[in-house]
Amino acid sequence: MPPRTKAMGWPLILSLLFHSFLFLLFALNFDINKTLPPPVEVELMQAVVVDEAQMQAEQQRLKALEEEKRHIAEEKRQAELAALQKAQAEIEAKRQAELEAQRAAEAEAAQKAEEEAKRAVAEARQRAEDEAKRQAELEAKQAAQAEAARKAEEEAQRVMAAARQKAGAEAKQKAEAEAARKAEEEIKRAEAEARQKAEVEAKRQAELEAARKAEEDAKRAEADARQKTEEEAKVQAELEAKQQASAEAERQAEEEAKRRAATAKRKAETEAKRKAEAKRLAALEAKREAEAEEKRLAEEEAITQAEAVAAQKKTEEDRLRQQQAKEGLKEQLEAEQRAESAKSERNFEQEAAKWAERKIKPKVTGLWRKTSTSVSGLSCKIRVTTLPGGAVSDARVIRSSGDPAFDRSAETAVLKASPLPMPDDAKVAEAFKTFNFDFKP
Repeated sequence: MPPRTKAMGWPLILSLLFHSFLFLLFALNFDINKTLPPPVEVELMQAVVVDEAQMQAEQQRLKALEEEKRHIAEEKRQAELAALQKAQAEIEAKRQAELEAQRAAEAEAAQKAEEEAKRAVAEARQRAEDEAKRQAELEAKQAAQAEAARKAEEEAQRVMAAARQKAGAEAKQKAEAEAARKAEEEIKRAEAEARQKAEVEAKRQAELEAARKAEEDAKRAEADARQKTEEEAKVQAELEAKQQASAEAERQAEEEAKRRAATAKRKAETEAKRKAEAKRLAALEAKREAEAEEKRLAEEEAITQAEAVAAQKKTEEDRLRQQQAKEGLKEQLEAEQRAESAKSERNFEQEAAKWAERKIKPKVTGLWRKTSTSVSGLSCKIRVTTLPGGAVSDARVIRSSGDPAFDRSAETAVLKASPLPMPDDAKVAEAFKTFNFDFKP
C-alpha cells in the first residue's frame, strides 16, 4: 500500500465506525425511551473501610479484653486461695483447740494422778508416824513394866531377906520355899511379860515393815505414775508430730492438686480463648472480605449506573439535539428542567447527608453512654424510622459492631435522642422517614 493511502486509511475507518455508532444510537432511541425504567432511588450508604489503624485498634481492644479476663481470672484465683487459706486457718485453729483441750485433759489427769500419789504417800507417812508413836508408847509402857518388875523383884528380895531374918532359922526353909515359889512365879510372870513384849515387838516390827513397804509402794507408784505420765506425754507428742506431718502432707498434696487443677484450667481457658480468638478473627476477616466485596459490588453498580446515566444523558442530548431541529427551543428547555430536577434531587440527598452529620449525629453521640466493654474504633449501622416531627418509632441495628453491648447502647442513644431535629425543607425531611444511620462515636 502506498504511504499516502496508508496514512488516509485509519482516519477513514475511525470515521465510518463513529458514524455507524451514531446511527445505531439514533435507531435505538425510540426503544430506550419506551423501556427505560424509572430512576432508581439510590440509598445513601457510608462505606466503612477496614484499614490498618482499625485493625490495630481491634487488636488493642482484644488485648485489653484478654488483659481484663486475665485480671478477673487472677482475682478469682486470689479469692479462691484466700478462701482456702481461711479454711485451712480455721481447720488449724480447730485442731489447735482440740490439742489444747487434749493437753488440758492430760494435764488434769496427770495432776490427779500426782495428787493421788501424794495422798497415798501422805497416808502411808501418817500411818508410819502413828505406828511410831504407838511403838514409842508401847516401849514406854514396857519400860515402866520392866521397872515395876525390877522393883517387885527387889521388893521380893527385900521381903525374903526380912522374912529370913524375922522367921529365923526354923522358918528359913519355909521362907525360902515361899520365896522360891514367888521367885518362880515372878520368873514365870517375867517370862510371860517377855514373851508378850517379844510378840508386841514382833508385831511392831511387822507393822514398821508394812509401813516401810507401803511407803516404798507409794513411792514406786508415784514413780510409775510419773513415768507413765512422761511416757504418755512422749507418745502424745509423737502422735501430734505424726498428725502434724500427716496434715502437712495432706495440705501439700491438696495444694499440689489444686495447683495442677488450676494450671489445667488455665491451659484449657487459654486454649478456648485462643480458639475463640482465632474463630473471631476468621469471622472478622470473612466480614472484612464480605464488606470489601460488598463495597466493590456497590462501586461497580455505581459505575454501571453512572455509565448508564451518562449513556442515557448522551442519548438524551443527542435526541434533544435532533428534536431541537424539529421542535425548537421548547424541548430543549424541558430537557434542561429535567436535568435541573435531577440535580436538585442529588442536592436534596447531599443536604440530607449534611443535616444528619451536623444535627442528628451530635445529638445521638451526646446521649450515648460508653459501656464497660466498648473500645475505640467500634461502629454500627442503624435503620431508623421516624414519625412526622422527628419522633423515633424504631431503631434497629442492621450491621453489628461485633460487640452486643455497644450495639444496644447505640440503639438506646438513638431512642433517647427522639425527637430528632428535622430540616425545614420538606423534600429534605422526606429522606428521614426511614434512613440508615452510621453510628461511630
